[in-house]
Amino acid sequence: MAAKDARIEALKRLLRANGVELDGSDESLQALQDWLRSDLEPDSNDPGAPRAIWFGVIHDIGMYMGDLDHRSGAQLGLAVLRPREEGRCRTSILC
Repeated sequence: MAAKDARIEALKRLLRANGVELDGSDESLQALQDWLRSDLEPDSNDPGAPRAIWFGVIHDIGMYMGDLDHRSGAQLGLAVLRPREEGRCRTSILC
């Protein structure tokens, strides 16, 4: 549990440094999605997948979303989708 809380706090610091204040509101989730879509980098060896460094961030977002979902009773989800056109990752937060 302590590791989860530490990872979520690290995610909030990362997002705050990028102009996103993560507070569980619809607006902050939209800002998270917008940030992820604009900053997520594709893997040069597999353009349909994110660079390996992003998997930790995606994992932290998943923990945050799970925690938010658990506390609010909402049904949220995170999907990293492979688009048909090569060279881009498409990330969506599903509410």
